[in-house]
Amino acid sequence: MKAKPSTVLVTGGRAPVALEIARMLSLEGHIVYGAESLNPNLLSFSRGVVKNYKVPSPRFAFEDYKRTILEIIQKEKIEYLIPTCEEIYAIARIAPEIPKSCVVVSESFEKLDRLHNKLTFIETAQKHELLVPYTRYVSNLDQIPSLYNEGSRFVIKPVYSRFAQNVIMHTKGERLNDLEHGPWVLQEFIAGKAFCTYTIAREGKILAHTTYPSQYTWGRGATIYFESVLHPKIFQWVQSFVEKEKWTGQISFDFIQSHDGGVYPLECNPRATSGIHLLSNSAKISDALLLRDSITFASDKPQAAMLTVPMFLGTPYFLGRGVKDYFSTITRARDVLFSWRDPIPFFGQMIVGFVLFLKGLKVGVSATEASTYDIEYNGPIA
Repeated sequence: MKAKPSTVLVTGGRAPVALEIARMLSLEGHIVYGAESLNPNLLSFSRGVVKNYKVPSPRFAFEDYKRTILEIIQKEKIEYLIPTCEEIYAIARIAPEIPKSCVVVSESFEKLDRLHNKLTFIETAQKHELLVPYTRYVSNLDQIPSLYNEGSRFVIKPVYSRFAQNVIMHTKGERLNDLEHGPWVLQEFIAGKAFCTYTIAREGKILAHTTYPSQYTWGRGATIYFESVLHPKIFQWVQSFVEKEKWTGQISFDFIQSHDGGVYPLECNPRATSGIHLLSNSAKISDALLLRDSITFASDKPQAAMLTVPMFLGTPYFLGRGVKDYFSTITRARDVLFSWRDPIPFFGQMIVGFVLFLKGLKVGVSATEASTYDIEYNGPIA
C-alpha cells in the first residue's frame, strides 16, 4: 500500500537531478512544486511539477530569497523541502525559521560548510580515522615548496569550488603564476581510477546508495555518463563516514582508487549529484528522498544513464578511447532528461543552455560557471 501523498518543494530546478527527483516523486503520487532563480529552468517544462515558482537569487538577494521560500512553504502547505544544488547552503541558513511541519532534507549549515570546504572535509575524515590523501592549506605561493611531502606531483585547487574549476596540476619545481580565486588546498596527486558516489541517509543510516566510475566527463569537470558498479571498499568508506557524522540528507563523494587498491576521497558534495539517475528504477527511492525507512542500492539493479547532448558534443574526443567502446556505451544508456511521460524538458534544455550562455556573457564567465553563478556558496557569510 502506498503511503499518503505528500506535498514537496524541490529547489534547484536548473539541474537534471532536480528534474529526476521531481519526476520520481510525482510518479509515486506526491504533489511536487519547484522554486528556482533561473528562468526558465528544467522544471519549467515538466508535467511532474504542479507549479514552478521564480525566486530571487539565494547568493545575491538572500533576504528576499528567504522571504519567498517561507511564503511558498506556507501558501502551498509544503511538507518536505528538498534542495538539490548549491542553494542548499541558503536553505540550511533558513531552516531554523521553517515551520516544524515541513521536513527539510538537509543537514545543518555548519555541517554543510565543513564538508563543502575541501580542507575541513579532509580533516573531518581524518578525525574519523579514514584513509585520505595528503592535503594542506595554501594561503600564498611562498608556502608551496615547504608543503610538498614525499610526492613530486600535486593538485592545487580552491577551497570552495565546483566542476574542477581553477584546478592546477603542479609538479614540484615548476613555476606558478599568481593564484587567484583562493584560498587554496594543495593535495597529493594519486594516479588511479576515478569514482563518484551518491547516498541518502537519515541520522547516519544509509537509505540509498550508488557508486559509478567517472569515465566520461565534460572537460576536466562534471561526469556526463553514469553506470552503477559494486565497490565494497568505497561503500565501506562512505558508510563509516555517514555513520560517524550521523548524516541526514543527500551526500556525494569523489574518489580515486590507487593502483595498489586504496580508495582516497578527493572532495565531498553534501547535496544531490548525478548518482540519483542510477536509482530511478527503484520504487523505494521516493521513500528514501523523504527520509522514510527504505534501503535501495543501484547496483542491485544495474543501469546506465547519460547526458546525451554533452556525450554527442564530445564524440570526436571520446572516439579516441575506442570506437567500439564508445558506441557500446551510449547505446546501453538512457538519457536522463528524456521521458516518454514527460518529454518537453529534453527539448527545453536547449533553451536553458542558451539562457546560461547569455548569462555567462553578461557576467564574464563560461556557461558552465554561469550554471551556478547566482546560487553558489564560496565561503563563510560575513
